[in-house]
Amino acid sequence: MRFYNINGEEFPSVTTILSALPQPTALKLFIENNINAKFIAAERAYIGVMSHFYFESQNAIKLDQHPILEEVDEQFNTEENKEIITNIKTKIDFFLMDYDLKPVYLEEKLWSHKYKTAGRCDYIGYLNGILSIVDLKTSKAFYASDTGFDSHSIQLSAYKYCAKETLGLEIEKLYILRTHEDSWYELREKEYNIDGFEYARKLFWNKHGK
Repeated sequence: MRFYNINGEEFPSVTTILSALPQPTALKLFIENNINAKFIAAERAYIGVMSHFYFESQNAIKLDQHPILEEVDEQFNTEENKEIITNIKTKIDFFLMDYDLKPVYLEEKLWSHKYKTAGRCDYIGYLNGILSIVDLKTSKAFYASDTGFDSHSIQLSAYKYCAKETLGLEIEKLYILRTHEDSWYELREKEYNIDGFEYARKLFWNKHGK
C-alpha cells in the first residue's frame, strides 16, 4: 500500500483505495493458477515504469522540465524487455503526433481532504484544445469487468476531483491511453464516477479499521 503525507496526515493513494474493490474473475484465476504471477506482475510493472517515464519525458520537453526516473529492478532490464519498451515508445510517438497535446502538469501530486486520498496523475493538460486528464496503461487490452466496477473510470474520477481541490482546475475529459507491444495504441474516454470512488473508499476503510 502507498500513502502520501499531506499536511501531516497520511492519505492512502487512489490506487491503494481501489485495491479494495472486488477483483475481476479472470484476474483472480490468473493469480490462483499461475505460480509465476508475482514475477510476471513485477516485470510488467517495470515495463510500465519505463513507458511512463518516456511518455512524461516527451511531454516534459514542452514545459522545459527534466523528469527523474524512479528506482527500478534491473533484473528486468533484459534484451527482450528492451524490445518491448522500444515498441511501446514507438506507439507513444505516434499518439503524440496524432493528437495536439499541451501539458500543464506532469506526474503532479494531487490530493483531497474531503476523500482523504492522494495520488500522482500522468498528464493534466490540453488534448486537442480540451483540458483533460490522460493516464497511461500498458495492459494488453481493455478487459471487461464482471464486478460491475470500471476501475479506470473510478481512478480518473478521483484524479479529476483532486485536481479541482488541489489546483482549482475544472477537468473536462478523462482518458486512458493504452499502449501494448502486441497492438496499436488506443485512447478511450471514461465517464466521471466519483460515487464509485466513494464506495471503494468505504470498502477500504471498513477493511482497514477506520
